[in-house]
Amino acid sequence: MEGHVLIIAEKEKQAEQIAGILSNGRYERKKMGRVPYYVFKRDGARVTVVPARGHIYQLKTRDKGYPTFNVEWAPTRGVKGVKSYIKTIRELYRGGRIVLATDYDMEGEVIGGNIIEFTLGIRDIDSIDRMIFSSLTKKEITEAWENPAKVDVKLLEAGRARHEMDFMWGVTFSRALMEAVRIAGGFRRHPLSVGRVQTPMLAAVVELERKIQNFKPEPYWELTAKVLINGKWYVAQYVGNPIKNCEEAVNLLEKARGGKAIVKDVRISKSIRKPPVPFDTTELQKEASRWFGLSPQQTINQAEGIYLEGAISYIRTDSQVYPKDLDHRGLLTKLSEISQEYRDFAEDILSKAKLTPSAGKKGGKESAHPAIHPTGKRPKRLNRRQWKLYDLICRRYFATLGDNMVRETKRITIDINGLTFKLSGTRTVEIGWGKYYKPYLDLEEVDFGPVKAGDELRFNVDLVKKMTKPPPRMTPMKLVLWAEKNGIGTKATRGEMIKKLLDRRYLEIEKKALKPTKLGFCVAEVIEERIPILLSVEMTRRFEEQLFLVKNGKITREELLENVKEEILKLTEEFNEHIERIGKDLHKKLSETLENTIGTCPKCGKPLKLIRRSDGKRFIWCTTLNCTYYPLPQKGKLTIINRKCMKCGLKPIKVSQRGKRPWELCVACGICFKCELFKKCRQQS
Repeated sequence: MEGHVLIIAEKEKQAEQIAGILSNGRYERKKMGRVPYYVFKRDGARVTVVPARGHIYQLKTRDKGYPTFNVEWAPTRGVKGVKSYIKTIRELYRGGRIVLATDYDMEGEVIGGNIIEFTLGIRDIDSIDRMIFSSLTKKEITEAWENPAKVDVKLLEAGRARHEMDFMWGVTFSRALMEAVRIAGGFRRHPLSVGRVQTPMLAAVVELERKIQNFKPEPYWELTAKVLINGKWYVAQYVGNPIKNCEEAVNLLEKARGGKAIVKDVRISKSIRKPPVPFDTTELQKEASRWFGLSPQQTINQAEGIYLEGAISYIRTDSQVYPKDLDHRGLLTKLSEISQEYRDFAEDILSKAKLTPSAGKKGGKESAHPAIHPTGKRPKRLNRRQWKLYDLICRRYFATLGDNMVRETKRITIDINGLTFKLSGTRTVEIGWGKYYKPYLDLEEVDFGPVKAGDELRFNVDLVKKMTKPPPRMTPMKLVLWAEKNGIGTKATRGEMIKKLLDRRYLEIEKKALKPTKLGFCVAEVIEERIPILLSVEMTRRFEEQLFLVKNGKITREELLENVKEEILKLTEEFNEHIERIGKDLHKKLSETLENTIGTCPKCGKPLKLIRRSDGKRFIWCTTLNCTYYPLPQKGKLTIINRKCMKCGLKPIKVSQRGKRPWELCVACGICFKCELFKKCRQQS
């Protein structure tokens, strides 16, 4: 091989890892302006590895109104250094061989395909070599270099179609809503946004909130018996719980008090819990949310850093199956060098004659990447959250190679004066895979000891009145699972949609759960009343299925976009028939909703508003005359933060002054960073 080779990577760390592996660490780091790149010799060729900066091209339109169909790819605006990356890649290309080495998924193919076509001017993209790898390890990078594929044009077409479809859809209906409001009264203080995926997700949260608000609690009673077994007290439940009638509950209580507690039956059963399946993206997000409190997008961002260190495989995957050629014994040996605890785990597993990892139902041959797993490389530059995630991934890997866990459940039936009470407890007989995954297990261990039918027990009966509770709100993770179950969005975009809904102030986080704001309610209700198809999960799923057909070459990108345009035209015609009514509804609700309020007055309970007078004075004022007043800084930009102070319940205000670092102020409690609860408050965001 002679001449020059240009390898295009997706990010700087990825480019450096590839250069280090292919050059055996003997590369030269150079810079052109702000853009680093890496040069070395291999197989007689001069190889240059240059990173992109994610999407350096985005869609734009010259259309002023709606519907918006004339879209084109152009350099990304608002991201520092994009022009420098385009210029550098263009100047480094000297007419030789091009190798694409971005992440092998839909987004990676779009990033690389756009650079090849729009930066380098190459139209026959299917002739370009493509490195396909699932981890930044020496073995995979070397194999991808020596046995390159070609750019997957079908995947590229599907990726571009997704971007173009979502752009046309979002811009068209966002502009339509804003135009309706303008016609009705010109209320333009807050931009309105509609999205093909984000709007059905918003509707799901709003619908659940309606159920919570309309829920009417009803009383019920629970009859329990506290019984003494081998020196310990346990709570047995009456089999007729819950009891809906108060008089019946009291009669049962009196009846139980007049009898003896006799063990009627004892049954023992054993259950086998197989090792957990390997992590796919959603399962990793789920566990990280449960144990570390990370949002789905935070999990993706933190895991991305571990992947770029070369310590784990690619993190955007729908597979729960490891690659068939994964050398488990070799990987366990490498992991044993990371810590003493990992060494003990590895030695225990390596003592087995045969290693057979568990596998889930999702993924396999049809997945571009295998399940998430450690590579054996010790990471060097991880933050605290990343170390926690890395430990979770490693322990999950160990657990998938472990033995079955055996649990024993003892079910005791107790008779108290003709009333039947049940009591059950489970203990671990064989820990199996649990010894590797123990920090992330939530096992209740209950061992009653010896007990047999006919035993008489000491007891106390109790009757407790309770109220039924509304359904719980969705956490960000539950909303991701809802979207996955309904087949909308992708593993890479669902977390981003939640962040977008939070940024647009359609949703807020309250006690770690998602709650629609007044603005979110307003937009969802008007759309539901006037153009409910925009909330349709079925329609969104239908377009997802068509994207899959583009990816498999069954239909073309142009055919899909024609279908989208037809749907948009039909819906905009319907929208325009009701535009005045939609505008009036939105204008009225927005006027009530988008006030600059930070909460309710502690004295009278009415809204506290941020007042900006024409003379420049700013302050917080209660809407009740001569009630509550809070002064504000008179210099700098003031922004109400979408979270609540854990002390007073009011929303803090961000103060941004030229030449100074932004700071946060709670009008009731003072400067936020001086408060002992400041870090906990910020975690709500």
